[in-house]
This record gives sequence, structure tokens and C-alpha cells, in this order.
Amino acid sequence: MNRGTIACVLCIAAVLVALAFSPEVRAQQYSLESVLVGKWRQQYSGLITDTVFTAGHEFVAETVQPGSAYRVYISGTWEIRNSNQLWQHNLRVSPSNLQVQEWEGTEIAVIDANHLRTGSGGDLFRVP
Repeated sequence: MNRGTIACVLCIAAVLVALAFSPEVRAQQYSLESVLVGKWRQQYSGLITDTVFTAGHEFVAETVQPGSAYRVYISGTWEIRNSNQLWQHNLRVSPSNLQVQEWEGTEIAVIDANHLRTGSGGDLFRVP
């Protein structure tokens, strides 16, 4: 091989390595349905929400405000629509006087198997 061919091969290899490690390409390796099952945590506005999604398409979410007695529990079923939308059917809420929508949905981007991002920019991280 001459120097030009070697340089071309190295350049192509560098581009392929860069693409393999870019978030957009990595995200394509995972479907939302395949990574969602498990426990996830999201922190926002002083609140922490832990949600467990089961393979049977059920979920349980607990939202707490650290340092206070504030607690909200929501459970129900979940489904994926259009391959990137998580829809939750809220069937049980505690405290019972809390008003929540029966159905809530948001777009979710899979960053990797341990990191999701909502359409509004919130990050969810897998909890071991």
C-alpha cells in the first residue's frame, strides 16, 4: 500500500470510530421498549421521582421532596407509541385528592442503556 492509501484507510477508520461513539448513533442501537424496563430516577425542581417499569407494562412512581414529608405515588400501565413516545395510564394516585391526567405522554430519546432524555429536556438515569 502506498502512503495515500494508508492515509485514506486511517481517515475512514477515524470517521467510523467517531460515528460509533456519537450519542445519535449509540441511541439507534437501543429501542425505548428494550431499555425502559427497570428502575429510573429523575431530579427536577427540588423533587426526585423514582419509577419502576415492568416487562408486564406496569409502572409505579414515587415522587419525594428531600427533607420534607411530601410524597406522591402513582401507578398504572405504560405503552410505547411511534417508537419514541412513552404513554402512562395513571390508574392509582396517592394522595387521592391529587389531580393528575388519566393519560400522560412524552417523547423519550434513548441516550444509552442507562440514560434517557424527555422531550422537555429532563434526564432519567437507571438506578441499580
